[in-house]
Amino acid sequence: MINNFIEVSEGKVELLNTVFPDVNFKLFQAYIDGSAYFSVFYCTLADESLLQQLWKRINSLISVEYQTQIENDFTRWNIYLVFSIPMKISNSLKYLIENDTYFMRKIVDDCNNGKEIASYLDNYILGKDISFGPSVIPKEVEIQYSQITLDLLSADLPLNRSQESQRARGEWLDSLLQGTDSNEI
Repeated sequence: MINNFIEVSEGKVELLNTVFPDVNFKLFQAYIDGSAYFSVFYCTLADESLLQQLWKRINSLISVEYQTQIENDFTRWNIYLVFSIPMKISNSLKYLIENDTYFMRKIVDDCNNGKEIASYLDNYILGKDISFGPSVIPKEVEIQYSQITLDLLSADLPLNRSQESQRARGEWLDSLLQGTDSNEI
């Protein structure tokens, strides 16, 4: 079972906060077992221009300083970078960032309305807000075929690839199409 995301020590993001003083960084992790976990770097930025200016540099620094230190393959490939910004940003920038999967997956949380971060990550990344109810399996399904399908099933047409089989199927289709021309179907 996957645990919920929890914020980890600020020491792990100290370098990021030093290099990018205009950005507030937090690191969240959700453990699957003792050695495998999801990591999320949550970056809060003031505006779109700052995001556009810094997102690639932030991505590169995290990949060099954090991702290269991880030995577990699952953990190395399950790192997320979330950019939180208080206003709606252009769709083109959001698309550019979120579709760049180099080093890690990226999410743009624009229009952040002060939601609780760990809960947001639990729902958005881990799907904790998805609930499954009891499945209902119908006891009997009545299948109703069209007359054309019934005719096809009873036509006893050859199914191999020989010229004769292809000709027989072609003749059957031609007769069907002639019936549509004369409104018989």
